[in-house]
Formats: sequence, C-alpha cells, structure tokens
Amino acid sequence: MSSQERTSRKENLEARNCESSSAFSFIRARSRTAYGSFKAIPGGLDILIAGTACVDISSLNSLQKTLQQGGSSTATFGGLLQYAAKYRPRMIIQENGRGAPWGQMKDMWERFGYICVQTNLNTKHYYIPQTRERTYMVIIDKHRLEAIHLITPLDTRGMTLTERVSDLIEKFKRPASAPIGHFMLDDEDRRLELIEMKACLDSRSEVSWEQYKIRHDQQRKQLALGTGRPITRSLPGVNDLQVPDFYWHRFWQTQPERVWDTVDINFLKRMLQGYDMNHKDRWIDLSQGVDRSNEGIAGVGVAGCITPKGIPFSTTRGGPVSGMEALSLQGLPLDRMLLTRETNHIRPLACLWDVVVFGV
Repeated sequence: MSSQERTSRKENLEARNCESSSAFSFIRARSRTAYGSFKAIPGGLDILIAGTACVDISSLNSLQKTLQQGGSSTATFGGLLQYAAKYRPRMIIQENGRGAPWGQMKDMWERFGYICVQTNLNTKHYYIPQTRERTYMVIIDKHRLEAIHLITPLDTRGMTLTERVSDLIEKFKRPASAPIGHFMLDDEDRRLELIEMKACLDSRSEVSWEQYKIRHDQQRKQLALGTGRPITRSLPGVNDLQVPDFYWHRFWQTQPERVWDTVDINFLKRMLQGYDMNHKDRWIDLSQGVDRSNEGIAGVGVAGCITPKGIPFSTTRGGPVSGMEALSLQGLPLDRMLLTRETNHIRPLACLWDVVVFGV
C-alpha cells in the first residue's frame, strides 16, 4: 500500500501508522518518501483511491480557481490523470466536495477510456455521526470490461452498469447509531485536562464586532428571542461572564463577546423547540455566525461538518471539541495510532488529507 501527500505532517503520520506502506510527496516515476529516500512509485494497482485537493474549489474559498486556472486542485487532479494514463488501474474511486467541477473531470476520464459513476454521499449515513457531504466518482477501466464482455446494455436484472454500481453503493448504507458522545474522551480522562489548559492559552482580545452584532440582533428579533443572555449571564460591552458550573470557565474567559452571544442565542433557539441543549448532544460551530450555524442540520447526537479553523462546541461538555476527538470522528482508531508532533496540528488532519492514494 502506498500514498501520496502534499504536506510533511500528513506524510509522516501515514508512514508511522500504515504497515508496509510508503508515503510520497509527489506522483512521479521516482519520488521522495516521508523519510527522505527516493523510491519508485508502484504500478499495477487493482484499486486506486484518491481525494484530490479541494482548496481551490471549496465554497469557503473566496478566491476560487477553475481547473483551467491552475492551483493545487488542478495539480493533484492532473497528477492522478497522469498516473492513470501510465499504469491503468482497474478501478479508481475519486473523492472531492460537491462543488467540484465533476462534469469536466468526468469528460477527462472518459477521454482516457474510463466509465464513470458519480454519487453524493453523507458520512452520517455510513456509520459515523458527522454531517459531511462529499461526492464520489467510481471510475472503471472500460477496455478491461470490454475484454471480458462485461459491458452490456442490461444485465439479467435489467440494470445498466451505472445502475448496478449505484445499487451497490446504496447497499453499503448503515446510518450512524452511536452518538457523538461515544467518540469523545471521557470526562475523567487525564488528557482532557491538558486539552482544556491548551485551549485557554490564548488571551481574550477586545475585537470590535459592531457590524457583526447587527446580524445577531436581527436573529434575536426575527425569532423573538429577546435580549437575555441566560448561559453567559454577561452584559453587552462588559468583560465579565458567569457560565454554568460544568462549563470550561477558563476557556470562556478567553473568548470574545461575539462567541458569548452565539452560545446564548443558540440556547434560546433550542428552548423555543422545547428542550435544554445542555442536556442534549449538540455541536455548535462557534466560528460561524448565528445565521450560518450548521447545528440545525446535524441534529441531536450528530456532529456538523468539521473544518480546519472551526470551533466545534459540545453543549453537554460546555467546552470545545479537541482535535483528537475530531480525528476520531473520521472513523480512525486513535487507540492504535501513533501521534507525535501532529498533536498540535491535529484538527486540519481531521478534515482529511488533500490527496490520499492507496493501492490494493
């Protein structure tokens, strides 16, 4: 098994935790591994799984680029095409965000002699309690199918090849039944104390949020929430708060007033729905405005989409979710993984790798 990565931290993490694997920096005939030596990129793969970079085409990027404009998204997809052209894997599974130019990429694959089946998936429908919507494309070598006479208009069930692949993906579905609390550290875990201390290292900076406050006031007015702050018990413009006893007090002292008001508004919104969010597993991204929160989409016991710079807040903990816990919500077995220097940079890793290519 081999993989290709664009950042050294991810290379090293994979090299340490994947047996009999090689992590490469770039897809070339010979490329440098995570340990600095040069090694030939393996060929003759049956299955190649690749998640090309999404940074240039992400909806969160205000300076998006097309495939024609270049960038890391174009470079990684181009490397994938070059590899496929040279080694002709039997099957390729490509992943990226829903906003990626899938139509253009499909046309390119078809010019290379591949058949493509595209499908939109959500992580919460496949074991993991996280709302993460992604698009996958199953790419099959058309020439190999023709050689063994598997390309026919209809099979014995009257299904086309595209319908058969889609039907198989549907059968893999298994909605998440374990809530997010099962993926988080126990309240008595010693590591949680260290995480809380690190979360409090940044001092609270006085940031003017007068323009942003207009959106908060509009949200309160539209939903008839009033002006109260029942969770933080703070006053506008006053640098003091009194959160509930089980909340991470030191963490909340470091947060700006906008974040204080965000959790108060979310509490009031949940009260309108008839329940106290402090007694339900809910995740709120404190980095987002109250009118852009994905908490309502996720639902009880399901996390919203984890982002590199997000501040996921657990309502039953009263504090933020650690990078280690975010990584756990990718389905990775943390108890069997070796994490060293990545501990301080773990949240970006939890948002998956820019490019991961595994050969089977």
